[in-house]
Parts: sequence; structure tokens; C-alpha cells
Amino acid sequence: MGWRQWQVAVEYDGEQHWTNPHQRTKDIDRTATLESLGWTLIRASHTLLTHHPNKVLTRTRQALPI
Repeated sequence: MGWRQWQVAVEYDGEQHWTNPHQRTKDIDRTATLESLGWTLIRASHTLLTHHPNKVLTRTRQALPI
């Protein structure tokens, strides 16, 4: 999920991110590319979304200029 006009994206790190080395490498490379283009990435995991959803919301609100 993202907002192009503000270059802010929220990414979910699912199970494959943690269990598949190839996928994790792709994710790391994508993160580096987006950040080099000026994007702010908010990362979320199952634990964050299940037990601490307000952390994800707060980080997202802080990154958006609205």
C-alpha cells in the first residue's frame, strides 16, 4: 500500500520474507531502491498488526504530510 504523491509505502513482511532467503534478498534490494528514490517505507509484520496495530498507524501518520 502506498501514496505516490508523498512517496510513502507500507509493506508487509509475510512468512516468505523470513523463510525464503531469495525472497528476503529481493525485499532488501527493493527497499534499498525505493529509499534511494526518496520513499519512506513503513514495515509491518503479523505480530505488529495483531498486537501493536497503533504502532503501524502512528508511523504511517507521521510519515504522511496530511
